Amino acid sequence: MRQRITIADVAREAGVSTQTVSRVVNNKDSVRPETRRAVLEVIERLGYQPNSVARSLATNRTLTLGVVVSDISNPYFADVVRGAEDAARERGYHVFLCNTDQDLQREVEAIRALQGRQVDGVVLCSPRLPEEELMELFQGRQEFVLVGREWIENAVGSVRSDSAGGVGLVVEHMVTRGLRKLAFAAGRPGGPGHRIRLAGFKEAIRAAGLDIESAVILPCATGHAGGYQAASELIEKHPDVEGLICFNDLVAIGALRACVEHGVRVPEELAVAGIGDIALASLVQPQLTTVSHPRHGLGVQAVSMLIDHLSGKEHEREILLKPELIVRASAP
Repeated sequence: MRQRITIADVAREAGVSTQTVSRVVNNKDSVRPETRRAVLEVIERLGYQPNSVARSLATNRTLTLGVVVSDISNPYFADVVRGAEDAARERGYHVFLCNTDQDLQREVEAIRALQGRQVDGVVLCSPRLPEEELMELFQGRQEFVLVGREWIENAVGSVRSDSAGGVGLVVEHMVTRGLRKLAFAAGRPGGPGHRIRLAGFKEAIRAAGLDIESAVILPCATGHAGGYQAASELIEKHPDVEGLICFNDLVAIGALRACVEHGVRVPEELAVAGIGDIALASLVQPQLTTVSHPRHGLGVQAVSMLIDHLSGKEHEREILLKPELIVRASAP
């Protein structure tokens, strides 16, 4: 059996003290660049693996973070997680991922499981738990950052894209193109982002000089099945609607399928737009007009904020990233 390589072996081979090797392993600043490079070369050559248990006892840090997402099957969250993992790895951290399927009990269980693993902090992507429950779960425990949700007390901070403004971009585009009767497939009431995006839709309708009472608002599940059902209801009950804005791209893709099955031409009879600009948005036919959110950037910013906080560095409490309208064939 191969003998385990120790920190003393690395120190002896590199010609430095074990304290210096420890500082390199723990990414401390008090090491000269040339010394750091030499130690890292020896670590790589010998295949040294630091004892994570001993290190966590000595530093009170596990160098692990938790990331909780509401629906990992949604490509939007997959991109956020990739950004979080990239940022964590660059700073010497590893990530544990939990998926809740938008279930409140699973969300609680995920947070408690991560706390049991003694992760140093948690990134919560579009959590559904009420503010009071989140505060109670984290009180006196790990630090946490919110993604896609406004800052709440006790959170390190929040990172989100301007969802309301993104919906407004689509409304403004459709109105500029001469569409006056609009509908919004607004997502699940009480779900992540529902209130903010619905408020953005209503505000944009008023800003365009349209009657908010004439707009059609359709609650729906936030996947393609929800979009299919919402669009089918719209076609049946509100055939005069000229433009449909959807809570996200998956909802919009479901709406496109409903239009095909009901014989409604897009965009000639009904313009359709989504939010998110996931990869599928440019692959469906017609290609989907949507709003591009910096998904990878959300994950990067959230993890950077969390690690800065854990390191005692100053950071912003709230970061709001700007969306961009992507015009394609479904709503030219």
